Amino acid sequence: MSEYLGISARTVATAIKRLTKAGYLFEAERHGRVIYYKASPHHASRVGGDQQREDAAGYRLPVVPGTPEQKGRTA
Repeated sequence: MSEYLGISARTVATAIKRLTKAGYLFEAERHGRVIYYKASPHHASRVGGDQQREDAAGYRLPVVPGTPEQKGRTA
């Protein structure tokens, strides 16, 4: 991917890490050191469709620290 985009592999890894932390990507499967990611169904497409609705219904949105949802939790 880095060769195709013309940027360093470290830049790609950092971007993937940030997108995962923000909830835009999530780990779909892992094979040894190789990790496959999928886009969050809430952000992947604005088109819609049966499969997207099913994926979105099964995906829990990330909780932002400091929001009412987070304050009700105990550590």
